[in-house]
Amino acid sequence: MGLQLIEFAAWARNRKILATLLVTVTLAIGIVIGPWLPDVVGASHPASTSDAIRWPIPDPVQLSSAFGFHCDQSAARGCQYFDDPGD
Repeated sequence: MGLQLIEFAAWARNRKILATLLVTVTLAIGIVIGPWLPDVVGASHPASTSDAIRWPIPDPVQLSSAFGFHCDQSAARGCQYFDDPGD
C-alpha cells in the first residue's frame, strides 16, 4: 500500500497539470450531480422514535473528578501527556 501511494505521488508530481485537471473535473462532476441526488436518495422507511432510550445526562462534577483521578494516576505512572505545565 505504501509503495503504491509513493508511486502515485511521484506520478502526480511529474504530471502536475494532468493531476490538477483530474481533481478539478472530479469536483466539477460532483458539484453538477450533487443537486439532483437529494431527490433520488432517501430512506426506505421513516425512523421509529418510539423505541429510543433516553440516556441520562451525567453530572459534570462527577465527570471532572473522574478525569482528575485518571490524570493523577497517569502522572503517577510517569505519563508525559498529563504532566503539570508548572514543572
